[in-house]
Amino acid sequence: MVKDFMARKQRKSKDEERFRKFFVGGSYKRNLGHMKLLISQQEFQTIVAGTRARLNIPPGGHLSDAASQKWTYWMDAESDRVMNARDFIQQEMRIKEKARSHEIGVRMAQKQMNLHYDKSSWNHLWNRINFIVEQFGLPLHFNEYIRAYIVRGIIDAPQHNYKGGFYRAGAKPSEERYIPVEVYTQLTWAELKELKNWLDDAGKKKLPRYKTLRAVDRNLDFEQWLSQQKHEDIITGKSYRITASETAKEFLGSTKKGAIVRGAMRDLKKLRGKRFPNVRKTEQ
Repeated sequence: MVKDFMARKQRKSKDEERFRKFFVGGSYKRNLGHMKLLISQQEFQTIVAGTRARLNIPPGGHLSDAASQKWTYWMDAESDRVMNARDFIQQEMRIKEKARSHEIGVRMAQKQMNLHYDKSSWNHLWNRINFIVEQFGLPLHFNEYIRAYIVRGIIDAPQHNYKGGFYRAGAKPSEERYIPVEVYTQLTWAELKELKNWLDDAGKKKLPRYKTLRAVDRNLDFEQWLSQQKHEDIITGKSYRITASETAKEFLGSTKKGAIVRGAMRDLKKLRGKRFPNVRKTEQ
C-alpha cells in the first residue's frame, strides 16, 4: 500500500513537472519576455497612463476582483449613456447619410465612424489596445494581455502562439469535418511539433485519415485498359475481349504477369469498399 502511494506521488510529481515545463518554458517564456520588454517602454507607459485616466482606472490598475467588477459596471453604464445620447445617434446618421449620398467615400466613412464610436468607453479601450499591438509590432493574441495590464496591472502573456479558430456562423463544431487554426507568430520546430500533437488529438474523431495509395495510378491504368471490353486485332480486323495477360503484356512487358493485373483489380475493389463505405450503404 505504501508502494502504491509512493508510485502515485511520483507519477503526480512527474505530471506537475511536465505541466510546469510546458507553461514556463517554450512559447510562454518567450512571450512573457516580450511582454515585460513592452512594459519597460516609456512610450507604452505613456499610452497606458492616458488610457487609464480616460477610463477611470487607477494608475496601477484595479488590483482586486471587486474593484474590477465595479469598474466593469461603470464602463457598461458609461458606454450606454454615450451611445444612447441624441447627439451621438444624430452624428451616426449624418455619417451614414454622407456615405449613401457619396459625399464621402467608404474609407472616409469608416474612419469617421471609428472616431465617432471611440467616444464609447469600451470602444476606446479596444481601440487603444489595437493601436498598441499595431504600433509596437506585437502578435495579435497579445491584445487580451495588454487589456489585463491596463485594467488590472497584471503582467502575463500568451501560453501558446496558436489556438483553435472559429467555425463559420451557425455551424455545429461537432459536425464540422475541419479544424480552424489561428497562428500568430512564426513557429519554432518545438511549437510545430506541439501544434501537430494538438491537431492529432483534436482531429481523432473529426478528420479522415489518409494513407498513401501504393501503385494506384498503375492499377487505374490497368482498369481503364480492361474496361475497353473489346479490342480490334490489327491483322485480322476482328474484335476480341482484352484479358489480364494482354494488359500485363502492354504495361508490364510479359503475358506471364497477368496475375499481377488480376490482383490489382481485386485491390482496387477492396480499396473502394473501404475508402467509400457510405456509397454502398446509399446504393442499398
